[in-house]
Amino acid sequence: MKQTSEDTSQLHTVNIFNLEIGSPFWKQFDFWLAIVAAVVFYFVFIFFSVANILPVRSIELSYFFVISLIAFPIMEEVVFRGLIQESLQQLLTNYQLRKIVVYRLSSANLVCSVLFAASHLVSQPWTWALLMFFPSIIFGYFKDKYQSLKPAIILHIFYNMGFYFLLG
Repeated sequence: MKQTSEDTSQLHTVNIFNLEIGSPFWKQFDFWLAIVAAVVFYFVFIFFSVANILPVRSIELSYFFVISLIAFPIMEEVVFRGLIQESLQQLLTNYQLRKIVVYRLSSANLVCSVLFAASHLVSQPWTWALLMFFPSIIFGYFKDKYQSLKPAIILHIFYNMGFYFLLG
């Protein structure tokens, strides 16, 4: 019996935090729609002049680039989507609480996104933190849909890349 590409992709999956990594999310329309949403989100930031709030000198850009583009998205996705959102999902299941789903967004994703936005209040202006809710919803949606951190991390890196170029 000949293996299809779907069978082959299943052979190369890894489980981290009980989340399967290896699904072909990049082939899906909604993933590319999230990329387009990032560009729209950048224009919203420019319109509200949120992008001009953070002064970054060119000397600091390389350090800022590495930390904000690579380290933070990975750490934030592991904490918020891998631990918090997954724990909330388990809590809802264990206590047989009703899962609220609003247009394919789980209640765990919504609560996690509020926490994600609130965490940005520590180091960012309130407008920036408030706007962080929307990309967080997108990252959580992909974590729920693919049961993987990989699409959320890739999207988070892409979104942060746009912020880097807006600031630079």
